[in-house]
Amino acid sequence: MSSRAASLVFWSSSALIAAETLLFGLVVPALPEFADRLSLSDSEAAVIFALFPLGALLSSIVGAAMVEALGRRPVMLISIVVMSAATVGFAYSEVVALFALSRLMQGAATGLAWTAALAAISDVFPASELGYRMSLAEAVGGAGGGLAGPAVGGIAIDLIGARPTFLIAAVVPPIVAIPVLLSPETRQGRMAPSVPRLAALRRVMQEPRARVAAGALVGFAMVIGLVEPLLPLDLDRRLELSAAMIGLVFGTLILSDLLTAPIAGRWSDRRGRSAPIAFGGALIAAALPLTALGPPPMVFGAVVLLGIGLGSFGAGIGALMTEAVDAAGYAGQYGLSAGVMSAIFSLGALLGPVLGAAARTVLPYLATAAMLSAIILAATIWMVRELAAARETAPG
Repeated sequence: MSSRAASLVFWSSSALIAAETLLFGLVVPALPEFADRLSLSDSEAAVIFALFPLGALLSSIVGAAMVEALGRRPVMLISIVVMSAATVGFAYSEVVALFALSRLMQGAATGLAWTAALAAISDVFPASELGYRMSLAEAVGGAGGGLAGPAVGGIAIDLIGARPTFLIAAVVPPIVAIPVLLSPETRQGRMAPSVPRLAALRRVMQEPRARVAAGALVGFAMVIGLVEPLLPLDLDRRLELSAAMIGLVFGTLILSDLLTAPIAGRWSDRRGRSAPIAFGGALIAAALPLTALGPPPMVFGAVVLLGIGLGSFGAGIGALMTEAVDAAGYAGQYGLSAGVMSAIFSLGALLGPVLGAAARTVLPYLATAAMLSAIILAATIWMVRELAAARETAPG
C-alpha cells in the first residue's frame, strides 16, 4: 500500500476514534444534570456508566470476527450509525431506561469503532512503528476527541442546555463517515477456519507481551472507568463547580494524556516497553488520591499528573499485543489483536465503575481513589517483572 493510502487509513481511523471519544466525553459534564433530573445516587450513576464498557465488551467480541469476515471499513460504518443513534437517545433521556440504553449503545459503537480502527492501523504499519502510531492515533483521536467533548460540551450545556448540545453532536459521526468511505479496505485475509478463534486467543495470551498488554489495558481502563462517573459528582458537591469547569478539568486530564502519549510511544519503540509502563504506573498511583483533595488549582494539578501517567502507562499496549499476535503465528490477523484489546479495555472500563459503585456505598471518594491507586501500583510491579522475566528467557 502506498504511503498516501496508509496515511489516509491512519487519519480516517483516528477521526473515527476522535468522534467516538468526543461523544463519550460529552456525557461527563452532563452527568450532574442527568443525576439531578433522574434522581441518581453516586452508585447508581456509576452502575449506569458501567453499561458503556459492557456494551463495548460485547461488541468487541463480535467485532473481532466481523472485521475479519466483513472487513475493517464496513464495521467502522456500522459503528457510526449506532453512535449517532445513541447520541440522539441522550438528547431525549427523560427516564432512567432511555439513559441506560443510550449508554449501552454508545459502548457498543465504541467497541466496533476501536476494533476496526486499530486493526486497520495495524494492517498498514510495521511493528517497529506501532508504538508511536497507535499512541498517536489514541492521542490525536482518543484524547483529542475526549478533550473537546468535556471542555466544549460543558460550555455548550451551560449555554444552550443538554438536549440541543447532544442533537448537534449527533451530526459528528456522519461527517466522519466521509473519510472512512474514501479510505481503502486494509483486510489482508481471513483467519483460517481450521483455527478456532478461542484457541487462537489462548495461544496469543500465552505470550508474556500479551499478558502485560492486557494488564496495562485493564489498569488504564479501570482508572478512566472509575474517575469519569465519580470525580464530576465529587467536584459538583464538594467544590460546587459548574458543568463548564468540570469539563475543563477533564479536558486538562485528556490534554495531558494527548501530549504525553506520542512521546511515550516513541520512547517505548526505541528503549523498550518496561520503562514507560513503570513511570506511568507510579505517576497514576501518586496522582489518583490527589484528585479528591484541595481547591480547584490542586485538582487541576492532580489531573495533569494523572494524564501524564496514563499517556505513558498506555503507550506500548498496542505494539505489545500486535507483537504477541505475530509471535503466536498469526501475523496479519490484526482483527484478532484489535478485538482482544477492545474487549480487554472494555472489561477494565467495566470493572472501574463497578468497583467505584461498590466502594462508594461505604467509602468516600478519596478512599475509593486511594484503593485503586494501590491496585495500579501492584499491577505495575507485576508487569515490569513479567517483561524482565520474558527477556531473560528469550532465545539468544
